[in-house]
Amino acid sequence: MSYDGRELSPMAERPVNTAAAAPGKEARSVSGSALPVYDLDPTTQQLLEENEAMLYRINVLTHDLQLAQGEIQKLNKTIAEKNEELEALREKLGDANIHAQDASGRVINYKTECERLSADNKRLLKEYEDVCAELEQRTEDIRQNTGVMRPDSVRGSPALSVEQFNREMLSLFPTVDRVVNSLKRCVVVDVTNRERVLDSAQKELSSMQRLADSVRRMGVGEEGRVNNIVSSIRKGEKVQSHGDLAIMIRWMIVQAFESGLTATEGNLRAIETLLAKKDEKTNGIETNDAGEKSALPSAAGAVRRMFLRPTK
Repeated sequence: MSYDGRELSPMAERPVNTAAAAPGKEARSVSGSALPVYDLDPTTQQLLEENEAMLYRINVLTHDLQLAQGEIQKLNKTIAEKNEELEALREKLGDANIHAQDASGRVINYKTECERLSADNKRLLKEYEDVCAELEQRTEDIRQNTGVMRPDSVRGSPALSVEQFNREMLSLFPTVDRVVNSLKRCVVVDVTNRERVLDSAQKELSSMQRLADSVRRMGVGEEGRVNNIVSSIRKGEKVQSHGDLAIMIRWMIVQAFESGLTATEGNLRAIETLLAKKDEKTNGIETNDAGEKSALPSAAGAVRRMFLRPTK
């Protein structure tokens, strides 16, 4: 085995207890008496030699380890010294760059500015938290107030619908009143003066035509909605809103007026025809007059039945 470049221990330089030197030595006990010498077989002899080589190798490695540990301690000490020098240089560098000048020439202390900015940052964070807390509190108050006010708004919605319904009914009242008064005037009173009756009948006929146009205009633009509402009512369904109820009432009034106006218009046309035919026989006039009298009560009865209140 070769260990070039390594420092050998004194034990390695003068090995005394080796297997080769064992036969030439006399074994003695502790008391100094000679011990018997044993003959070893080749295998045991080889094992002993290998053991001695391993012990020698261990001694060499132990010595090298001690030397390496010494070098490591020196290196650690050097690293600590260099770290101290580095910290000293950093302090000197920080002291050298801690001051500067801004654009206006004012001297700025970096450390003081950093502390001021940190304090401002903490103050702004606190103000932000306070504002958030206040906003959350106000939001909760608004939510609670909204919850308290919601029943009033819910109650106000039907009130607005009722008010709208009343406005529509009031706007319908003048037309209804005018049609009713016109229908009441369409009664032949003085039949002796045929020319006066004919003129009156012609005027009332023209008035009936204008009223018929006014009544028809009351339902313009609502035909589709009226058809849907009438279809729902015929199926036994309830009216969903006050607006639908107002449309339905207006439609029933229009239907009743149209029926009455149609009947009255027919009666006036019949009277006009009868009075215009002066050369016809009296019995023919009486027959047509009887038909007219029978038509007038039937038309009036139809209109009255449309507006009779239902019995409780």
